[in-house]
Amino acid sequence: MHATGLFLWPANALPEVRIAGRFPLDQRDFMPVHQSESHAVHVHLYEGKIRLGQEQINLHPGDLTITPAHTPSAYHLPHSGHHFCMHLLPAGGNGLAHAIPMHAPLGALAEHAGEKILTIGRLLSAGGALGAAAASAGALEFMLWLAIQTQRSPHDHPPTRGVLAARKVATILQTRFAEPLYVPDLADEMEMSQNHLARLFRNWYGMTIQRYLLARRIDAARHLLTTSSIPVHRVATRVGIDDRQYFNKQFRRVTGMCPSAYRDQADS
Repeated sequence: MHATGLFLWPANALPEVRIAGRFPLDQRDFMPVHQSESHAVHVHLYEGKIRLGQEQINLHPGDLTITPAHTPSAYHLPHSGHHFCMHLLPAGGNGLAHAIPMHAPLGALAEHAGEKILTIGRLLSAGGALGAAAASAGALEFMLWLAIQTQRSPHDHPPTRGVLAARKVATILQTRFAEPLYVPDLADEMEMSQNHLARLFRNWYGMTIQRYLLARRIDAARHLLTTSSIPVHRVATRVGIDDRQYFNKQFRRVTGMCPSAYRDQADS
């Protein structure tokens, strides 16, 4: 995994979790500039750029970044998107400090990392001292898990053509999800066979191209349902699903409720 810098985390440092969850982001031209007293851990689900301190980094879906406390950061996203985010107050600690890349592609681990952050957020939202303690314990486990998963080997090599193709397809799915997108057309664009592209993508992202595209469309639908009054059937069309019945079925499968109930819950 490629790293542009290393973030040191003491093995026994129990952090205080400020926030943890999945949040939208729509920022361009590197404005505004963020500078927090807490460490920020992000798993990005979009294509874009981040200025992290004095360095500018290209972001791809599934990338991890860690912004140390008091470090300025800013974004430029061609299209709005979402990321998993966790803010941790700096914690003391003695003993061995583990190094975690400040930027690394997580690939197939990205979805699992996001679920871990959501779990920490749910623990924190339970409230009280017990919820805060459980979230802190979960955050420590998460940071140590990151340290294990992102360890670099002396035999690591730059991304292969296959990995670059998988990441390019993920970017297409993230930014052009409302268009009709089919695996044969994507394979032609990548100049490789359908089976080869499908295998590369699944190996890197841990899911099929179709499932990744559906997840992006449902993400966009969630955003529209909670931030607009657009009728449900038009929401389906806007995210690239013309069949209302199929949209309702897939939305319920992913979220556990129908689109109208999801909107009602957000409004309550």
